Amino acid sequence: MLVSFVLTSCSFYVKLDASSVALRPVSEIVNSYYVVIPEPASISEHAKSISVTQGDPARLECTFSGTKPLKARWLKAGRELTSGQKYKVQSTDTKSVLKIIKTEKSDGGEYTFEVSNDVGHNQIIPPSFTRKLKQTEGIKGSFAHLECLVSGSLPITIQWYKDEHEIQTDEKHKCTFFENVAFLEISDLESKDIGNYTCIAKNKAGTVQCSGILFVKGLDTVYLLPFIRLSCLVEVYGHNLSFHLNLKIKLNITKKSQELNFSCYFRPSFNC
Repeated sequence: MLVSFVLTSCSFYVKLDASSVALRPVSEIVNSYYVVIPEPASISEHAKSISVTQGDPARLECTFSGTKPLKARWLKAGRELTSGQKYKVQSTDTKSVLKIIKTEKSDGGEYTFEVSNDVGHNQIIPPSFTRKLKQTEGIKGSFAHLECLVSGSLPITIQWYKDEHEIQTDEKHKCTFFENVAFLEISDLESKDIGNYTCIAKNKAGTVQCSGILFVKGLDTVYLLPFIRLSCLVEVYGHNLSFHLNLKIKLNITKKSQELNFSCYFRPSFNC
């Protein structure tokens, strides 16, 4: 931001007579003064989460603004990434691009972009769970409390899901997020409350999630949990072979004990 002040200085010839005073300018000098108000560095467009196939290149991009000179850098796990055989970093006065030339399995994870100048710096830390959900048990007709601890730059948005269906606050469910604790309270427990619960935390820098199973005691019923899919990828003679294992869990809960019966089947698929 540039503010200009103009000061005009004049000299006058004074002639006195009996009735009046006359002022006549004889010269004029113009002086200009400039006041520069520096702008702190700020990120105007954040990088988006991406998914790539191992071996393919990957690209992350951020745009920013602020008074020059600006220093931009990319980090992973607290380590600055610089141009070399693995990475290529290209930065201008308003944009920075990180390119991973050939992705490997170890390249998965959270990346952080930071920009700074003499006024200040702007860095958004992706969310992470410092305490995750765990298996929880409740008694029929009572309450269940699910909670996890989230860290990262605010504002953070929290969403709760049960078996892939989003949970909204209502008479049965109470969702809160206060002092970095994501909290879900479920009242009047019954058989349909049994299942897998997921907490999703997101901000402009990224998204994370964690899950836990809720059991309800005091029931005399049979409940089927959703399919759980496990995948593995192996390389055979230069070809990628992908196996998928689907588990269907049959949960039998009685008033006296809790018994788990598992049944599963294989469904292989191939990618070459």
